[in-house]
This record gives sequence, structure tokens and C-alpha cells, in this order.
Amino acid sequence: MDKILFTEYFGIDVPQKQLDFINIYINADKKFFLDPAKLLLYSDAMSIRMSNSIVNYFEKLLQFVRTEDKKNALKLLKGLKEPKETHLGYALNGYCGNAVGKEKGEKLYYKLSKSNAVKTGLLKDLEESALLVDGVDRDVISDMVVMITKEYLIKFTQQQCEKYQVPMEEVNVGLVWDNQRENWKEMKAKLPVYNGKPMILVPKKIVTDKLTLDSRDFYRNELLNLIQDEIMRADSSLVIVLKNGKRRCAITKKQLKNDKRYRYSKEFIYNMIQKYPKTLRDFRRRKKYTHDDIDEKLEQTSA
Repeated sequence: MDKILFTEYFGIDVPQKQLDFINIYINADKKFFLDPAKLLLYSDAMSIRMSNSIVNYFEKLLQFVRTEDKKNALKLLKGLKEPKETHLGYALNGYCGNAVGKEKGEKLYYKLSKSNAVKTGLLKDLEESALLVDGVDRDVISDMVVMITKEYLIKFTQQQCEKYQVPMEEVNVGLVWDNQRENWKEMKAKLPVYNGKPMILVPKKIVTDKLTLDSRDFYRNELLNLIQDEIMRADSSLVIVLKNGKRRCAITKKQLKNDKRYRYSKEFIYNMIQKYPKTLRDFRRRKKYTHDDIDEKLEQTSA
């Protein structure tokens, strides 16, 4: 089956670079994800409201998990169904979301309740759960962001459709998060439709192929660097001085990865952040200013 782009189907002759939204396939998924950390880079009203909704929702969820209020936690998680309308993330058969899902609320609650980062209060932000909670990665976080901010994404879609004269139909969009009432509500809205199924467009500025706070990136480029520095301070015989005067640890990152004391795990990351909280602050600060050429990546997937 040939993949059909949104712009192609609706006759929009505008390249991805000039669009504010990600040019999705109407009959397949693109392997991109919504990153809540990216919202913090923008000061427009929609970004601020979306970010506030995510923060409020996640704070409430963590409060229920920490107090072992499973009943109310599951009420919050019940709205996190698979957001098929965005056509983003992992696809199993055609375009279908596959992250939180109807039956996975219990599993997510279990993972959060077992996390030391949740119990101790270290985990505060949704984006940091990718670093600290087993089984939570870009797919789960992206789907949570879509469902929590769905009402804003619908408004964004409507604005883009009006701009490019894309026809819309009134459809049932299911549950959306009401940040004022702190509860889920049923909603109908006008959206573009393909084969009877509604589509939701996503601002490309908050889309990524890898999370800002990626756990393996943090492990490799922050924690292993820190461990190498510690080793060199503790034993000068393990310091290699290069011709340019720079110092390098004789123990390579590959060797550290194979050492069970330093092996990658969310528990190891948690323990290191507890011991060296500055590492996470530094990582967040550095990643905040890292340029991500999303247009180029999106164009490559559309070629």
C-alpha cells in the first residue's frame, strides 16, 4: 500500500519546512513522538496551556500513586487510550497507536508505584519518567501528552485546516482532559477525516524522534563521563594524557557498560541522580539549547 501524505490528499502544495504541523501519512504512522520538554522552549499561549495541563495532570497522578490511592489513579489513567488520530508513534498494522492503551493503565500504575523515584519524590515531571521509570519511554510519554493536551491539539488542527481550506466533519473524539475540572470529559469536534476516521495534526516544534531527556543519552554522555572522572581522580595511573594536553580515562565507556556495577538500568540512573543531583540539572540545561533539525528529519521520512 502506498503511503499518502496529508498535504497530498488535501491538495496542499506547501513543503514540510513551511508548515507548522507535521505532515503525517493519512494511511500509516510516522515514527515521531511528542516531547513535553520541548513545550518549555516556547512562550506562546497554546504551549503554556499545554505544558500547564501536563504538569497539573502528572502532579495529581503522582499524588494518588504516592498515597496508594489506586482507585483515583486509575480514574486518571482511564483516559489514556491509544491516540490513533495523530498517526504518530509505532505502528503494528497500519496506523494504530500502541503505547498506553485501554488495558495498560493498570500496568502503568504498577510501574509508577514500584518506582523509587516516585516514592522518594525525585520524580516530578512527566518527561523525567523516561529516565527513571521502567517501561516508560518515548511512546508512552508521547501518547500521554496527546491525550492530556488533545483539546488544544484539536484547536490547532482546526486552525491549520481553516488556513489551508481542508474540509472537516463533526466527529466524536472521545475523552479529553479538562484541566479546569481536573477530569476527563466526552467531546465532539470538527476534524479532517479519511476513510471515516478523524485526524489530529500536531505542531512540528514539539515533535521529535528521540526525547530531550533520553535515558540512554543521559547514561552514556552524563553518567559514564562522571564515572570516568571519578576513576581518574581516584587513581592517577588510569589517566592518559593526550598530545594536545587533554586527559582521558584508561577505562573506556564500553568497559564500563560491561561492568555490572555501572550497567545501564533505570535503577542505576536513579541511584546516580540521588548521589549527584547536579548531573540531571546540567543535562537538562545542556539539552535545552541543543538544536534539533526536525524539518530535515521529517522531509527524509516523506521522501
